[in-house]
Amino acid sequence: MCAQKSEYLSNESFAIPQYLQDWEQTRPYREIGSEIMRLRCEGGLTQQQVAEQLGTTASVISSLERFDYGQITLNTLGCLAKTLGSKLSLG
Repeated sequence: MCAQKSEYLSNESFAIPQYLQDWEQTRPYREIGSEIMRLRCEGGLTQQQVAEQLGTTASVISSLERFDYGQITLNTLGCLAKTLGSKLSLG
């Protein structure tokens, strides 16, 4: 399924300084997760198909897309980019 993600947060959430700090610290993971999902969907691939090509599980791909996976490595990103027909670009 390739539905658009929404990042719904209430204004009350941002009134809590620690929440705002945590939210900002996880921004790179959220952006990476959204990009992984976008590329996968544009390529017409399921999470299962991507997982099989990477030798992992659909659950791991799902975690990456939900920015739930704090241990992502450059190697993993490079393999994902290749699988999704993209290039890894930092900067």
